[in-house]
Amino acid sequence: MNRRFSRAATWLAGLLCAALTATACSGTTEAPKGKSGGTLNVVSLTPPASLNPMRSGISVGENWYVPLAYDSLIRLGPKGKFEPGLATSWKYVGEGNREFQLTIRSGVKFADGTPVTVDAVVKSLKFAFADPVNPIAQTIGKATVEASGDDTVTIKVPQSNPELEWLLSSTTHFSSIISAKGLAGPKALGHRTFGAGPYVLDEKATVSGDHYTFTPNRNYYNKSAIRYDKIVVKVVSSTNSALSLLRTGAADVVQGDVNTVQSAESAKLKVYSTLVAQTGIMLTDKAATGAKPLSNKLVRQALNHAVDRKTIAEGLLHGTGKPVNQVGTPGTPDYLDSEANRYAYDPEKAKSLLAEAGYPNGFSASMVIFTANPPAGDVAQAVISDWEKVGVKVNVVNVADGAKYQAEYMSKKHAMVSYGYGYQPFFLYAKSFYLPAPGTIYNPDDSKLSSLVNQSNAATGTEQQSLRDQATRRALDLSWTVPVASFSVFYYTSPKVKGVDVDMKRPLLDLTELSPA
Repeated sequence: MNRRFSRAATWLAGLLCAALTATACSGTTEAPKGKSGGTLNVVSLTPPASLNPMRSGISVGENWYVPLAYDSLIRLGPKGKFEPGLATSWKYVGEGNREFQLTIRSGVKFADGTPVTVDAVVKSLKFAFADPVNPIAQTIGKATVEASGDDTVTIKVPQSNPELEWLLSSTTHFSSIISAKGLAGPKALGHRTFGAGPYVLDEKATVSGDHYTFTPNRNYYNKSAIRYDKIVVKVVSSTNSALSLLRTGAADVVQGDVNTVQSAESAKLKVYSTLVAQTGIMLTDKAATGAKPLSNKLVRQALNHAVDRKTIAEGLLHGTGKPVNQVGTPGTPDYLDSEANRYAYDPEKAKSLLAEAGYPNGFSASMVIFTANPPAGDVAQAVISDWEKVGVKVNVVNVADGAKYQAEYMSKKHAMVSYGYGYQPFFLYAKSFYLPAPGTIYNPDDSKLSSLVNQSNAATGTEQQSLRDQATRRALDLSWTVPVASFSVFYYTSPKVKGVDVDMKRPLLDLTELSPA
């Protein structure tokens, strides 16, 4: 998934141990009992953009590299439960969700043998916040980080932020703590590892872009969490190639996709899947860049009614997806089931709304589609076919390169853009889809919606959820987006592996949890 689809970060979220203002649960994740040792051979479709945690990708497959060598302050465990990492507990301080404290685990060392102290954590976090392109740093804003005791770190943020637990968890890599040696040589971070995780990169047994070899960190504080003598991540170009390696015994874990599921099942491999992301169409802002009709709410609502979401989810995604009409994810507190039929498929109603808005014969507009993200691109084409039936004609600009996509998006020539983004908390997707952002073409500017979002960021508990629900209903009414379907991620493993645990709240497979069967 292209990281531009979400201005913050992507993927995952979870429920807290208690409430946002409560202290997190402490303890450590126990290793599964059974065998250990040997080599785990993993196949990814994506090489790491960088081994620098601040520059590494967190999409499926690309997220595998950094967590092997770097421990985060907070760990996102199974079922979306936040668990201790290098921090043993954490909590918000005061009101407004603007101050966050973490208690740092004692007795931990980096792979190079130096201690993970409060001072080391502070310096690493300051390095992270100073990164000019890291999406999490941009999302949080200019924060202050300081030691507030022998074992406590305090983070103060400029604006209310109820999702610091998520943002500082293993799912984003942002709180992957880097040693002093790594901070002193930032260029080396791209191809070497300087963490306190269970493994270290074996540079001599690694070929960039082809395969990456990790061996145990002899200084790791939790020896029971090291379940293999070696983990090798091999990069291949297609799911068919990955599946072939798994079937021949050359791999133990691979990424899959909707087109190879039946082959994997026929080969009697273990198949795991869960909803991971959703896709749809962003419409231009109320300035109607590139297409004046889109400044009319009736037109935007008509476009939503004109999409046969159920057929797309069941047919195009082979029944592995779910139709959605909101940017929230079904099954989470932020998805309103009561609004699930707000934009039921109704071409005749779509035509009526277009006529009422003054466009009885439809209109034309252009759309940018990022073809390197197949679900998003394929779904966009299906939407375009549905819109043709009500008279809306779309001129498509297909782009496979991320930089070119960005340039086309910002060119002000296109009224629509296909999007795909991974599961994330309300705070993050609201920032991308509900709030104005200077310098972007898609710029929903509604004072009532902005007020509801900002109030929810400072609230907690039932008040927070009520405000979020109101924001969702307001966004649905404004219809700046045309959400279409959620889709799934797939993993295949040989019978020699156990410990796979993925679900909608944590769809990205954690290699550190796997062990020999």
